[in-house]
Amino acid sequence: MISYLKDYDKWEIEGTDVFLERYCLKISGKFGYVSRYGASKFIALIDKNTGIILKFQTLTDNNILIDSLETKSIKLDTVIDEKVFEKDLKDYKKE
Repeated sequence: MISYLKDYDKWEIEGTDVFLERYCLKISGKFGYVSRYGASKFIALIDKNTGIILKFQTLTDNNILIDSLETKSIKLDTVIDEKVFEKDLKDYKKE
């Protein structure tokens, strides 16, 4: 995603959207080439507060969806029980 945003002439912020109850910037742009699958442009929803890409789509010039990456759920700023990080190491050997 970062490499797609290097050239400011190839993308723009279209506005805002709400996705998974998060306020997002909607960015659309062009790759400057056509991929071997026919994708030539993209749309991304980026969380305004964290910069996390929550949804990313690649499309053809005719807006046919080629690929999609979509976050199904997200929890931020929640307390994580430290027991999650505790591992039982009794069966491991030191080399």
